[in-house]
Amino acid sequence: MNRSRIALVGVDADDTLWHNETIYREAEEMFCDVLDAASGDDVRALRQELLAIETGNVPLYGYGIKSFVLSMIETVARREGDVVPTNRLQDLLGIARWMIEHEVSLLDGVAPTLRTLQREYRLALITKGDILDQRRKLSRSGVSDVFDRIEVVSEKDERVYREILLRCGVPPERFVMIGNSLKSDVLPVVAIGAAAIHIPYPHEWEHETVSRRVDEPGRQRWMSTERFGDVPALLRSIDANRCRGA
Repeated sequence: MNRSRIALVGVDADDTLWHNETIYREAEEMFCDVLDAASGDDVRALRQELLAIETGNVPLYGYGIKSFVLSMIETVARREGDVVPTNRLQDLLGIARWMIEHEVSLLDGVAPTLRTLQREYRLALITKGDILDQRRKLSRSGVSDVFDRIEVVSEKDERVYREILLRCGVPPERFVMIGNSLKSDVLPVVAIGAAAIHIPYPHEWEHETVSRRVDEPGRQRWMSTERFGDVPALLRSIDANRCRGA
């Protein structure tokens, strides 16, 4: 372990370590096929309806495949008069199984970079979603052993980050979060006085979309890169800046 002032590095999972949103987009295509959405307008309307129902269901079901499937069922029920035919249910459950059994594919540079970080920092996986599904994906990823702590949470906001840091005995100024979502991995982190590294994923779930204004409060406390392999250098830069400001 080095003499870094960074006491804990948090790392998001979905679309930061491994591909996830692309799986959901493929599942949406399957869903549109199940409902025989033929034209582009039909597909767009169906996806918007599903998104609205998903968003409304997050407080009830949380995030993850189970929530997504329940939202698909609700969408079908609304369209077909609250009676979902058995064959429709079988098709939707088939989509769910396909998603659950899908291979875990790490993004470029993730595995070797995590091994490098493991030698220098205490690492915590901090992710939203269903705990069983997230732990299953982590076990399949081949990088589960690099993390000192696993936190699967229902939401990522200022309160949750404060609670995690309190449990870890780490003050915000010695914490850095890495993730693909400005809404979940960056803005609430810098709001509590910590630092963040934003690694945008090519596709973003609409529920996670926020304005990318450079004048956001705390903008000086987060950096952005396109490559996970850049993280070690960025952490050293954050650490150097913190040391100069100490």
